[in-house]
Amino acid sequence: MILDGFKSRNVIRRIEKSLDASSEVDSLNANKIKNVLLFVEEEMNDELIKELATYLNLSKQSFKVLIFKRKIEKNESLENVISKRDFGLFGKLKGSERTDLANSSFDLLVDYTKSNEFVANFVANSKAGLKVGLLDDYSQVYDIIIDVDKSDFLSFNKELKKYLLILKKI
Repeated sequence: MILDGFKSRNVIRRIEKSLDASSEVDSLNANKIKNVLLFVEEEMNDELIKELATYLNLSKQSFKVLIFKRKIEKNESLENVISKRDFGLFGKLKGSERTDLANSSFDLLVDYTKSNEFVANFVANSKAGLKVGLLDDYSQVYDIIIDVDKSDFLSFNKELKKYLLILKKI
C-alpha cells in the first residue's frame, strides 16, 4: 500500500518531467490521420468505434484499442490491457510490448478514460502526432482538450470531428 503511493507519486513526477523535457511538438502538421490509438477504461462498444471510424473516414482496422484496468484478475486475458502493474516503481513502462506501443507513431491518440495518472504518463511519453482527451487533472498532456461529460462518447466524437476538420486532419 505504501509502495502504491510511492509509485503514484513517481508516475506524476515522470509526467511533469516529460512535459518539461518536451519541446514544441509539431502536432499541427499537414498529415491526414491514418491510424488511431484509443484509450478506454472498459470494453468499448463496437458501435462507438464504428461511429468514430465513420467520422474520421477510416477503416476499423486503423484503430488500436487499449483498455486500462485498475485491477486485473488472475485468469484474465492481458491482450490490449494495461494496468498499474505495467509501470515500474519509478513510473517507467515495463515490458517491451508496452514500450513499443508508446513509441509507435500513431497519428492520433484519443483518451476516453477518467482522470488517471498512469494513463496520463503513457500519453505524455507517447510519440503520437496529436493527443486528445477529456478535461481532467492531467489535461496538460493533451494537444486538444474536450470538455464534455466523461460518459458522453457521442458528444466527444462530434467535438473531436469538429476540431479535426478545423485542423484539416480529416
